Amino acid sequence: MIDLNDMLLFAQVVDSGSFTAAARELGMPKSTLSRRISNLESKLDSRLLHRTTRSLRLTDIGAEFYERCLRVVEEAKEAENLISRDLEQPRGLLRVTGPIEWGNTHIGTIISEYLECYPEVQLELILTNRYVDLVAEGFDLALRAGNLEDSSMIARRLGDSSLLLCAAPSYLERHGSPQNPKDLHEHSCLAYPGSDGRSTLQFSSSNNLSQVEIKGRLVANSMDTLREAAIAGLGIAALPSSLCRGSLQSGKLVQVMPEWQLPAGGIYAVYPSQRHLTLKVRSFIDFIAERLSPT
Repeated sequence: MIDLNDMLLFAQVVDSGSFTAAARELGMPKSTLSRRISNLESKLDSRLLHRTTRSLRLTDIGAEFYERCLRVVEEAKEAENLISRDLEQPRGLLRVTGPIEWGNTHIGTIISEYLECYPEVQLELILTNRYVDLVAEGFDLALRAGNLEDSSMIARRLGDSSLLLCAAPSYLERHGSPQNPKDLHEHSCLAYPGSDGRSTLQFSSSNNLSQVEIKGRLVANSMDTLREAAIAGLGIAALPSSLCRGSLQSGKLVQVMPEWQLPAGGIYAVYPSQRHLTLKVRSFIDFIAERLSPT
């Protein structure tokens, strides 16, 4: 396999008309350039140039080889221009994944604004509550909410995410309101399963800590489902504040035990590597972070 750089050097020699002029254009010693072309001819086992002290002329095979070298030069320039354009303006396909409920609540307006700002980006958004292997499945980044597990991925915090304990007024009228976390054992709770299949909530109040495993008639890995079940009066649920804010304002839900706080999580952009982060990925992360930052 010949060195592609030697093909570029050979094309420059032909275009310049002499080794002296080519060496000056390339900023390299004439002797080095001459040696590189001689080595190229040796590797090809063909003479490419007829050289004299006053003239330079292509051989028949050298002329054909020169045409191929021009194609390499043009492809190299096109590749360089492609990278340069990508560094100037986000472009290309951007594959993003995120949780269903958070995506439905937040992402629609944001991605519409982003695509309007960057018309050369095509975005593929896959919302799912399952864990997505970004590298194996070919995603550029994931948007994740809550507390992140240990990972080799890079994570940038975009905003805050908190859980609120909520129930419908109708449920509280029938069953009363719990006064402390341990009272939840006496109530019907609507649970989101953890990675171990159990549903555990950790509460804090002043200097007090309490951890409770909750159980009830409904376990679902959909916060939307849990919210609707809570509104229907089926039980008490721990819901993301962004998902239940409207229901709390309308009175469909009431916050339960507001003096006991659930751990605050975050909203993160997760991606495989910080090295050579493409402009489309960086611009998308910055765009979301700006819109999620508190005003």
